[in-house]
Amino acid sequence: MKKILRLISLFLLITVSSYGQHEEKFTIQPKIGLDYSKLATKGDRDNYFSAHLMGGVEGQYDFTDRMGLALGVLYADNTYDYKDYAKKELVFLQIPITLNIYLAPGFSLKFGPQFGYLLKAKENKTPTCHQEFVNGTWRNSRAGKEMYSIYDDSNKFNISANFGLSYEWKNIVLDGRFVYTFSHLEKYSTASEQYLGVNLTLGYRFEL
Repeated sequence: MKKILRLISLFLLITVSSYGQHEEKFTIQPKIGLDYSKLATKGDRDNYFSAHLMGGVEGQYDFTDRMGLALGVLYADNTYDYKDYAKKELVFLQIPITLNIYLAPGFSLKFGPQFGYLLKAKENKTPTCHQEFVNGTWRNSRAGKEMYSIYDDSNKFNISANFGLSYEWKNIVLDGRFVYTFSHLEKYSTASEQYLGVNLTLGYRFEL
């Protein structure tokens, strides 16, 4: 936790020290895209990378012609399939804060912390696989399709590192970021599940 706080302090220090007397502007960017992610685990249970829809809005303050600070609010509804035939559904509200450095016309480097709040968490009640006799043939069938809440057993808040690149053309912004969460999802599980993913979004940025 001390290392995380040091990184956030360094991030804010760079932001403040970079401020200068340049043309300033404030922009808003609605965006929608895909969250391609999995829950990285140290235990026996493993799950697959999968793509989910995400969307939200991002406000950005450019305090120099080469640098800006952005704050976003994103809604992500994620469903993960496990190799033991279980399924887990998680809904997050994500709040990324990024320092944007313009490397070339249209291109910018983005990095900073991301804070998340868990809105909903459900899992299969019986994550097992069994066989059933169908049309004269034994077939594997996923059991436990009924979902039950694991919200009370999950950590509600998390903190992540996010960084990536974006390209803007005529106010249309293509944004790609890598996100890794330091916090574990479940309070009491030995699996130590942590979010690991790539976010790809398309947005339209307009100046206020």
